[in-house]
Amino acid sequence: MLQGSAIGVVTGFVGVCGGFLLVPALVIWAGQSMRSAIATSLVIIVLNASAGSIKYHEIITESNQQLDWTIIGVMSFVGIAGSLIGQRLAGRWDQQKIKRIFAIFLLVMASYILIQSIVQI
Repeated sequence: MLQGSAIGVVTGFVGVCGGFLLVPALVIWAGQSMRSAIATSLVIIVLNASAGSIKYHEIITESNQQLDWTIIGVMSFVGIAGSLIGQRLAGRWDQQKIKRIFAIFLLVMASYILIQSIVQI
């Protein structure tokens, strides 16, 4: 619970999705495999996104606006396709290699967010 709370505070503070912090936390602190951590993270993201989507739909409905189902469909399709491609690649790559790639990705994203924050000041 403490880990989840800390991740929630950090992601809420910097305004980014928690999945990229949740996966390393599950691997390092909870001792999960990379595959298990990603699956767990995706379930948590689905639950959080579902709750947010339900509330957002209520707000949209109350203000007489509509969702753009074309964009929702395209983004869903691309996301599902990317997930399937990633699943095939993950089965072929060594877990250590995937962890290194993910660590590099985290460093790049953290650097980008830091630079964006500094530029906006």
